[in-house]
Amino acid sequence: MKKTFRTTLLLILGLSLLLTLLSGCKKEEAEESVIIEESVTKETVVEPAESSEQESKKEESSEPKKEESSQAQTEEVKKDPNLDPNMNPLTGEIEDHPVADKRPVAFMINNIWVAIPQVGVSHADIIFEALVEGGITRMMCIYQEIPDDIVIGSVRSLRHNYIDFAAGYDAIIAHCGGSNLATDALARRDYDDIEAISWAGDLFYRDEWRMDNMGYEHSLMTTGSAINGFLADAPYRTEHESDYQCNMVFSEDPQVVGGDILTNVDVDFGSGKDTYFIFHAETNDYTAMEYDDPYIDDATDEEVHFKNIVVIQTDVWTCDDAGHQDMDLTGSGDGWFCVNGVCAPIIWSRTDEDAQFVYTYLDGTPVTFGIGRTYIAIIRNDGGVN
Repeated sequence: MKKTFRTTLLLILGLSLLLTLLSGCKKEEAEESVIIEESVTKETVVEPAESSEQESKKEESSEPKKEESSQAQTEEVKKDPNLDPNMNPLTGEIEDHPVADKRPVAFMINNIWVAIPQVGVSHADIIFEALVEGGITRMMCIYQEIPDDIVIGSVRSLRHNYIDFAAGYDAIIAHCGGSNLATDALARRDYDDIEAISWAGDLFYRDEWRMDNMGYEHSLMTTGSAINGFLADAPYRTEHESDYQCNMVFSEDPQVVGGDILTNVDVDFGSGKDTYFIFHAETNDYTAMEYDDPYIDDATDEEVHFKNIVVIQTDVWTCDDAGHQDMDLTGSGDGWFCVNGVCAPIIWSRTDEDAQFVYTYLDGTPVTFGIGRTYIAIIRNDGGVN
């Protein structure tokens, strides 16, 4: 009996302890459940903070758009001067009427010593000078807009290299005949021109004094009103296409990279022909001399002033029995740029026969032009700038 009672008592005590343990486990489970719920509640409360963070991220994501917009506005401001319809794209000068969309006209102008002084050249925006044959040069005078009341001349025949000079500016070429290479190139390229032989007596005329004193071949002239009248009803477009933009950039105070102060510049064509430039501090530009005389406009009897001087050095060679010159005008090469009395070495480059020339300093910085007229010389590799 005692053994049975003791056994029963131990069973009761064991069951009581087991129930106590089970009760503690349930309490811990309940407390853990409360902690989990509180944790979920805290996470739920944090959601607005996450929303605020998302808004912050949205603001951050919108920042690049603002920067892009600001950058676009800056680029637009930078481009505005070149997009101003009243800005002459060849000089940077602002006119009182739209000029930028017009195609310029490029005239072949005589430059042999017996035919100078030339007429109307002080109104040209860009003047190219290059060798033609026999060691002599010829000018191509490019006008963005031709005043009606000027005379231009004397007009001479075209050489094929000069088509490249005009093409970069999308310019119409005015000339009197040309070498076989030139006329073939005009036909091949279907290039727009005003040919004096076809329009003799209408657009062009012979100056009697020049015929008597300089020779018949040095007497062909035209007028601004005659050319402008022709262009008003021309058989081809007289405005630039929508995707054209002149790549010249202008500044009132252009900075020259790696330059030296040179008040006198001697451009040697490597053929016995030189053109000399003298810097004038009072006008902050250059005048020229050739054949030991000042380069003047016979219409005004005044010297022609240039703001910028560009010299392109390249391979030049004789290409036919007539002594006509050919030259490498694509790829790249050495050159010089002068403005405000400072002259620096540059690199010129050009991708194809219709492209514009690109000018950079030796460190790659693009050349910025001074506002005003530009003279561009193409010289032989054995020539130079002194």
